[in-house]
Amino acid sequence: MTTLTKIFSLLALPVLFGCTSTETFRSNGSKVGKPIISVLRDSVGHRIEIYGEANVLIEEILPQPGSVSVYRLEPTGQDNYEFDEFGVIIRHQRSYGDDYLSGAWSTVE
Repeated sequence: MTTLTKIFSLLALPVLFGCTSTETFRSNGSKVGKPIISVLRDSVGHRIEIYGEANVLIEEILPQPGSVSVYRLEPTGQDNYEFDEFGVIIRHQRSYGDDYLSGAWSTVE
């Protein structure tokens, strides 16, 4: 089990039990250059999907490029983070409110 897998496993427990985060992500800036683990830690309580290479849904962070989608209810929307094989975020996009409903995305800089 990799270190990233162990950390994610520990962080996933509160998600499974429905804990919520009070941080408002919509107002936060770009996460580019930060470790994907920091996003997972800050997203406890929200629906999280992790994708590996070829956009395949996986259950843990692996030492390969991938992405994480974090879905939020308040406000309604989603943040997407692409990361490299080292777990560093290389692209951050988000969509909230009417944009989310219409499928419009913007790059967070």
